[in-house]
Amino acid sequence: MPALTITSSISVSPDKGPIGAEVTVSGAGFDASKLVTISFGATTIKTANTDAKGTFSDKFNVPRVASGNYTISIRDAATFLALPLPLR
Repeated sequence: MPALTITSSISVSPDKGPIGAEVTVSGAGFDASKLVTISFGATTIKTANTDAKGTFSDKFNVPRVASGNYTISIRDAATFLALPLPLR
């Protein structure tokens, strides 16, 4: 029987926007009932817990920073994923 591979994924909504905007970060394919760390650039914004299926969703407001291109990243003990977040 072939091995089952589970791929983690994340999404950010909206995927661009103004500074101070509320952003929703969602993920799937993570370990069940574990802590994930949500970061904006190099700064940890908050943590969230995955559910029994390894999914999570949480919100935060974009910090007051200069306009430009930033990265939202999600990390747990085994996975690191990142997406760009352009701010105007």
